[in-house]
Formats: sequence, structure tokens, C-alpha cells
Amino acid sequence: MPAPVSAQQAVSITGTVDPSAGGGVVGTLGQLYYRTLGGSIQLWQKTSAPDTGWTRFATSGGSVTVFRYTVTGVEPDLSDFFITLPAARANDTYRIVGQCAGVASIIPFDLPDIAAGDRTTTQFRLIASSVFTAGDKLDFIVADDQ
Repeated sequence: MPAPVSAQQAVSITGTVDPSAGGGVVGTLGQLYYRTLGGSIQLWQKTSAPDTGWTRFATSGGSVTVFRYTVTGVEPDLSDFFITLPAARANDTYRIVGQCAGVASIIPFDLPDIAAGDRTTTQFRLIASSVFTAGDKLDFIVADDQ
């Protein structure tokens, strides 16, 4: 699974080259790369240390969901909670990228896929380094694993 994206990581980058080929593209773990290719866009994520360590999100035959989650404040633990997906996935082998999108203070977080139940077809787990506040907004991209 790819590295989680936290609010402290660099912004996404764009380009036209395949980031996993040749000399690769310099980036930080979890960073997104938008590759323009003709009239289409490919979405890649930095998943390992070498400059060629990029993994492409599924773009055909897959499903991509973009959504915003607003912290309600009634989550049982505001630093370790589950987020319900807008629609059930076909399986639990999807990829998630998340970032803060309007928060009281920037809080790094992880989207683990280690323990049984961290990811299901209907929800995924978020673990933060501090507590979120009711009204904080988080944006997510969920895509089928390629």
C-alpha cells in the first residue's frame, strides 16, 4: 500500500513524463504527481524512496471518488476514528490520499492499512497526531488499486 499523505507533505506536482521511468521524478513519500498525457491526466503517488518510486492510480476500469469529510465532534476519539465512504467499494484494496482542507490547526495524520478492519468496503481508519475539532474539513481521493 502507498504511504499516507499528511498535511505536512509538499503540494502535488505536475508534469508530462512518466515518473516511474528513466531518472524518475524527485518527490516526497505520499506526494501526488499529475501527469498530463495527450488529453488525459494520470494520477501518481510517491510510494518509495528512489526517484522512480511512483505508483499509478487506476484510470480505466477503476473507480475514483473524491469527497470532503467534516469532523462532527461526536466521533468516539477525535484522533483515531473511522470515516465512512460515500459509496461502498467493490473490495478493500483501494488507495486513499487525504489532506486537511480547512482546519483549526494543521494536524498530520495517517490512513493505515495494517490491522484487520483498518479498511473495509465501507469505511477507513484515520489516526492523527493530535485531536481534530468539530467543523474541521478533510479532503480525500479514493481510487481502486492498480
